[in-house]
Order: sequence, then structure tokens, then C-alpha cells
Amino acid sequence: MNCCPRISTNKDRGYAWWILFMSFLSHVCNRGFSFGILGNMTIAHQKFFNIGLQESGIIGSLHVASIFLFAPLASIMVKKLGCRTVEILGGCCLILGFGLSSLSTQSWHAFMLFSLLAGIGVSSTYMASSTILTAYFQRFSYFAFSLVILGSFIGSTVWPIGSQYLLDTFGYTKAMGFIAISHLIHFISGASFIPPNNTQQSSEDEKKPPNEMQATPTNKIPRESTNELPEKAETTIVKEVTGGSSSQTSISTCAEQESAIEKCDVTFTNSAFINSNDDKLSEAEGCEKLATNGEPISSDSSENCAEENPSLKKDLLSLIKSPQVWVLMVNAFFWNATNTTFHVLINNYIVHRLSLIEREAALSITILGGAKLAGSVIAVLISPLKFDRPMLRFITIMVYSICTIIIAFSTSKEMYYILLSIWGVNFALSLGNLLAVLLDVIGTRLLPLLFGIELLASGLGSLLGTAFYTFIGENTEELYSLISAGCGSIIGSIILLPLIISRQRQEHLVNKQP
Repeated sequence: MNCCPRISTNKDRGYAWWILFMSFLSHVCNRGFSFGILGNMTIAHQKFFNIGLQESGIIGSLHVASIFLFAPLASIMVKKLGCRTVEILGGCCLILGFGLSSLSTQSWHAFMLFSLLAGIGVSSTYMASSTILTAYFQRFSYFAFSLVILGSFIGSTVWPIGSQYLLDTFGYTKAMGFIAISHLIHFISGASFIPPNNTQQSSEDEKKPPNEMQATPTNKIPRESTNELPEKAETTIVKEVTGGSSSQTSISTCAEQESAIEKCDVTFTNSAFINSNDDKLSEAEGCEKLATNGEPISSDSSENCAEENPSLKKDLLSLIKSPQVWVLMVNAFFWNATNTTFHVLINNYIVHRLSLIEREAALSITILGGAKLAGSVIAVLISPLKFDRPMLRFITIMVYSICTIIIAFSTSKEMYYILLSIWGVNFALSLGNLLAVLLDVIGTRLLPLLFGIELLASGLGSLLGTAFYTFIGENTEELYSLISAGCGSIIGSIILLPLIISRQRQEHLVNKQP
């Protein structure tokens, strides 16, 4: 079962807010958890297994790589099994990974349990807890996306303190057991991730005669996503059944076909600008109704259309063929390569360049964490505003890319702290805006698959891009690593410009139509 139903009357209200709360807690314990405990676990593995820093670092790196590289498979699981099942399976992987870690005695146990099993669990819960929001939110979807990302940053701030307390107080073995218990939250979240359905409409349908045709006003049929713009509609034959006799009525205009199109709830890859509840239908030549893969849907009625469910293979092919998807993948590759390189190199580089003492270096980490929290809060506050989300992503990535280069030339700790704050705010804004950008570009139905592809590209950037930038630093100096990383991210942001320009032109054409 797909976690995102075709029609729901409960979006943005009631149970949706409980879903948002549970997704928020899940983000605290998946992405926020992984990036929060990574440093502490590296030191803990080094001491407990008596291994070198390099081997311990590889354990942590593989854990992060597993989160990103498993994401496409996790997105397919969400499409096939639903968010509820995937969230619970991910929770099982996390509990088993850390629970069995309390019994581990050799370093290869950490590779299997922490790097792989726990990484798969984080990837699954991250995918499920993000995707479920599209099923319950429409008007407040941007707010929901931004708020759960805030949960990730809160988790990355709280978990380092909490995990270090557990390791210092109880030791590695018992600490792993307590951490495993904390991931029971994913069972509770998974049990809450019930696919919404139109219970009110179903009860009314049961009361009506089977031959009575359902006529629902167009303005009362909720769209799957406010940003999806139906581009074309075909002339359709509608069967009207009255008193046992049937007749066929041809509808020849696109305007009269609007209700049937919305009932079919077809998702289009070329979407109009979101944040407008009054979406405009564009008149297309020939009035042909297209599915996501570009092929017309043939059906005699809206009921048959509702039964249309494009195969997973067709969905993946439609994404692969889309230039917009490739633009987003390249952008994600450079974006995360710069992010990882910056976090890996900046502390060691700046300590030696500015001769910072330990207390000042710790203060810089605190400032960066606070800046990220501030950026995620800003993302939540601006979520109700109407603006072009890809444009915001372009600006934020460009700003923190330039900051990456300028920080490399910092001449004082005050200058470094200010630039670090700007970097953290813009990084958080770009991450908090990610799901909204994907929703704008591809729509609700294909969002899980695109999100998985986006995370895969981010993972490849983290592995390949970081390796390339650090290679430059080893053969020259770390200064050029940071400069190269910043330039790469600037290229990644510029790649978004064709997407932004095409959307601006599309908005202009839509606004010109009567």
C-alpha cells in the first residue's frame, strides 16, 4: 500500500498534527541521532575495541554512507509497503543494531551492526517519516517539512550531550543498550503512520444506491498537492446512469473536464508554483490528459481512472528521463560534497591557522550548532510565505559556498565566528527547504522515489567529492581543499538556474492565461 492515498479529507487538520509530532520525534532519533553521535561513537569505538583512529573513522563513515546509499531502496519500500511498515522495519534495524552492539567484542561487529544495520535503519525511518507528511499535509506542507528538519538539528544538538553522558556513566556496553531502548520511538511513530482515507466519503457511498452517480463539486475535491498543475485534458465519454437506463454524454472542453481530472488525481512532472490554493488549469492543444510518464490514460469513467496506478518501473523511468531530476542530483552531489569536506577539515585547519585554544575551538562548534538551529527556525517561520523555493535553495547554497571560501582566509577568530554563523544559517535553510523543492518540482506521488535519488546523489557526493577535495589538500594544503569545495558548491548552485528560469517562464505563461 502506498502511504500517500489519492484522496483524503483529513489533510492539514486533526490527526495530521499528531503525524507531524511523531515525524518530528522520529527525525530527532534518525538523522539528528546519527549526525549527533558520530563523533562520540568514533572515540568510543577506538577505546572499546582498541583500534586506530583511521579504522574507527571508517566505521562512522560507512554508517553515514549506508544512510545515503540505501535511500533509493528505502524509497521503493515506501512505495511498495507504505510508510508505516518501513518506519517499523527501520526501528527494528536500529534496535537490533545497538542492542547487539552491547554484546560485541570485535571491531568487525561494529562494522556490521553500527555501520550497516543501524545505517539502514536510519535511512528507512528518515524516508518513511518524511514521506508520510505528504499524505497528511497540503496547505501546510512547507511548514511540516521545515519543522521536522528542525527536529533533526535539535537531535544533532542534544544527542552528543546525551550519548556522551551514557558512555561516561555506564560504559560502552550498557550505553548501547540504553540507546537501543530510545529507538522504540520508531515503533510508536510507525504505529501512528496510518494511511489516511476518506472515511466520511466511504460511509456516504455505502448509503447510496450502487447505480447512483457521485457528483462532487470541483472546488470541494482536494488536490493531492497544490503545486501540481494539470496541463492537458482529453475529450472523455461519461456514462450517466438514471433509473436503470444509461446514456453517454461527450464532454468537449477542458474546463468541463476539471472535476474528472482532479478525481483521477494525476501527478505531472511539470508543476506550477505552489503556495497558491487557486491553481490554474492550462489549456493544452488537443486537450489530452497525460500521466506522469507522458502516455495518455485511457478510461471510460473517473472510477477507471482512479484505478490507474503506474508501475514502479514507469515511475523510475519518468524520473530518469526528466532533466529536472538530473539537475537536482548534480546539485545534491556538489552540495553534500562541500558540506562533508567543510565539517571534516574546518576544525583542524582553523585551529592551526588562528592558533585557537581548546575552549575557543569548542565555542566555534557551539556557534555552528546554534546557527544551524537558528536557520532551521527561520525555515519554519518563512514556510507560510509565497516565494519560489528553488530560488531560495540557489541563494542559500551560493551564500554558504562563498562563506566556505572566505572562511579559509580568516584572519581573526571574530571574523571566523561571524562567517561560521552565516554558513550554518544558510546550510540549515538549504536543508530545511529540500523537501519543499522536491515537492515543487515533481509532485506528491513521485516524491519518495525522487527523495531517495536525491539522497543517493548526496551520498555519492559525500564519498567521492570529499575524497577528491581531501586529495587536493594532501597534495597541496588544506586551504586549497576548502577553496575547491566552495567552488564546487558554487557550480552546484549555478546548475539550478535553468530549472529556476524555466519555472519562472512557466509561471509567466500561466498568469497570462485568462
